[in-house]
Amino acid sequence: MLSSRGKKITAVIDEPWRALFGKPEYDAKSNPSGLISLNVAENPLAFEELTTYINSKIQFDKSVLSYSSSAGGGPKFPAAMAAFVNRYFDPYVPLKSSEILATNSIPSLSEQLAFALAEVGDGMLVSRPIYGRFKMDWGNRAGVEIVYAGTGALEGFTPGCVKKYEEAIVAAEARGVKIRGLIIVNPHNPLGRCYSRETLVELFKLCQKYQIHLISDEIYALSVFDSRESGAIPFVSTLSINTEGLMDEKLLHVIYGMSKVSMILPAITFLITADDNAQKDFCAPGLRVGCLITKNPLVVKAVRSTSRQINPSGISLDISATILNDEKFAATYLQNTQNRVLKAYRFVTGLLRQHGIPYLQGTNAGCFVWLDLSKYLPPSTSSQPLTQKDKEFALAERFSEGGLFLHPSEENGMEPGWFRLVYTNEEELIVEGIRRLNRILKSLPWMTCMGIISTTCDVFMRPQAVFKTLSDMPGMRSFRAACRLRSFPSQPIHRPPGHQPWPGNKAFVCLICQLRASSRFYSTHNDKDTQEGAKKATANDGREDGAVADVPSQVKPQAFNKSELPSQEEHLRSNLSKKFGELMDNLQSNIFVAGQHLNDLTGYTVIEKLKQDIRAQEELVRRTREKVRRAKEAYSSAINCRSASQREVNELLQRKHAWTPTDLERFTSLYRSDHVNERAEIETQEALSNAEREAEEATAELSKNILTRYHEEQVWSDKIRRMIFQIAVEPWRRRRLVKGFEEKVAEALEKENSRHTKEISAAVEHEKPTSEPEKDAGVVASDTSDLPEGTDKSETATEIPAEGKHMQHTSVEAESTILELPPLTPMLPPDLDLAPEAWGKTSQAFFTERRVTILQRDLTTVVLESAAIGAAVMGGVLFAISRLG
Repeated sequence: MLSSRGKKITAVIDEPWRALFGKPEYDAKSNPSGLISLNVAENPLAFEELTTYINSKIQFDKSVLSYSSSAGGGPKFPAAMAAFVNRYFDPYVPLKSSEILATNSIPSLSEQLAFALAEVGDGMLVSRPIYGRFKMDWGNRAGVEIVYAGTGALEGFTPGCVKKYEEAIVAAEARGVKIRGLIIVNPHNPLGRCYSRETLVELFKLCQKYQIHLISDEIYALSVFDSRESGAIPFVSTLSINTEGLMDEKLLHVIYGMSKVSMILPAITFLITADDNAQKDFCAPGLRVGCLITKNPLVVKAVRSTSRQINPSGISLDISATILNDEKFAATYLQNTQNRVLKAYRFVTGLLRQHGIPYLQGTNAGCFVWLDLSKYLPPSTSSQPLTQKDKEFALAERFSEGGLFLHPSEENGMEPGWFRLVYTNEEELIVEGIRRLNRILKSLPWMTCMGIISTTCDVFMRPQAVFKTLSDMPGMRSFRAACRLRSFPSQPIHRPPGHQPWPGNKAFVCLICQLRASSRFYSTHNDKDTQEGAKKATANDGREDGAVADVPSQVKPQAFNKSELPSQEEHLRSNLSKKFGELMDNLQSNIFVAGQHLNDLTGYTVIEKLKQDIRAQEELVRRTREKVRRAKEAYSSAINCRSASQREVNELLQRKHAWTPTDLERFTSLYRSDHVNERAEIETQEALSNAEREAEEATAELSKNILTRYHEEQVWSDKIRRMIFQIAVEPWRRRRLVKGFEEKVAEALEKENSRHTKEISAAVEHEKPTSEPEKDAGVVASDTSDLPEGTDKSETATEIPAEGKHMQHTSVEAESTILELPPLTPMLPPDLDLAPEAWGKTSQAFFTERRVTILQRDLTTVVLESAAIGAAVMGGVLFAISRLG
């Protein structure tokens, strides 16, 4: 049997929605219908870079296996963490390694602080909303209560929140709960915002006024990015504020862990933090480190006294120290992870805007967005009242049924309906998750259709149907029988005991959905079939759920007019509308993804990254210059202090013969402090040199980034110009070139044809017969016109020689032939001589480069004749060979 304490602890695990065990997770290839969880605050986008560095750079010494390597942080880690915090958190007073204590996780550290700072039943004050696991970390074993102040989502970031905290302190003490401290998360979880310096100063004053501790959880300190949204505030660490005159510095304790460094700081993300999930970042449960930073030696001593239970492993401390000391990798990794988180934030907020899902703007840190789904909560009715938690659980249940997991009521917000969504994941997973979220929100029954809620019956009564209350209405029984309406039971997952969120079993009937779900109304049954089906439906419904058990047997169902039901065309139209909606949802997501890929292709993403780099580098330059200024002041102060001490020593030495006991004691004190002053002067000089070096390096890096950005912008501009030229100018230029080429070809062909025509005309003129008989025939022909009238011209004509007639006919024939021929160049020379001595010239003419034009008909004839001759020759050869054989 468990003790009462054990039972109390296990009751926390029994709370619903703490985790969904046994649910198959989504995988695009092996399990596309699996559950997508957008609730775990981790950053897989940085895993590859970090694990590659760890595997290639870290070598372990045998000393890391000893006890001494892990006690309180070991020999290396506190100094490495102090240097890292001094470099990135800009503390007003530089940290010392003695002010840092390492534990095996932030939940363990929170629990040890609860034991050290509060008694059982005391309270720790927080704003709302806030990280939900503080209740477990501080109260599960230590018994410290988390007291929530009545702040809104944004009210807790203003100086006016102090009034709400004071009201909560007074109310808690009135019921016997003493407030021992105030816990803030800066940057905030789940809102992803930072506290302003003014608000932190007011919180310092509040803690000093009531003498309570201020615990600042800054695990997301280096996850800040420039979202360019209104309301975004730069990160200011509580360590960077001078507590003098505001609060006793021993009341301030800063918690810093390594688990969020996958999205924040270098390498240390393999550790667990407030989410207490051992496989969260690097799937390495043995590597766990959390840090307490405080100037209160008593708190350090109290936590160290229980370090036997919370020491981290020596291996994890060695890995952490190695990475923290590698300043170059730390800076590069920091910048890369911040850029990844910024890109992921812009991607998910773009999808949310496309689908019309509201969220809280002004986020510039962390890995989550705060979704406003309050308008999608189910309504509460008099028959079934729902609390805020019931409504959120009912909505989250719908998410789970649709393949999406978002934790309800985890962050304890004042306004209902707000959910935390973690976006640092692969784009494909985020797109599918937002698509599912949008589909579920659009298909909520209480948002899309008119629902009827039935009353909850006890276990001794049969569930009554919704139409029980409408049974007296005329025609309602026959209408229900004809439509075959029945309750659709849902399968609820784990709920709080005694709660029945919307909608429970037998609790919801949607007239429109059930009407359209009945396929029989879209068939072509005749009225007789419809009436018979209505009768059967009435009988079956009475047997199934007793909803119409009170219908008298003599009441006959009236024939239902099929014309009043949705037609086949309406059914098809509804399906097309649904498919079109899904297509448009996918199209919007695809267009957004295509835009991202286009930016990557053109290089604009690189330019945006460079802009972020330049802004970060400018901020780094500002911080380093401020650090140089403070180092100079510290160095000057150290010099002045030592000079004043030496002057006083010289004055005492000048009158050493008249020393009093007080003078002797003063001289001894000054002599001893001179060594301290000298050491302080050397340290401040070294700090000034280091600060100046860092400032020079930061300035040089800034100049380099600016030049790189200028170069990339020029390259991007060239790409855009080339793309515009290819899209807009190139087609016109090509059409112009083709048109010009065609005109040139036409002109050339026209000139060639004209030249060929002239050559043919000249050749024909050369071939015309010019013999004397032809001339004499012409004379005779012309003289016949002078003969007397009685002379028979036919007789005269007969006297013309036959040869002359033939030549005359040939000439006419030639003229007609000339008109029909195309402008061709003759293949053979016009003065072809068949004498053997002319064959040489003829054969040479066949191989000259003289242009010859031939008709396709003639070419075909030549080819066919050549083929026939070749076939005949081959046939003859084969015949001769066969005969010889």
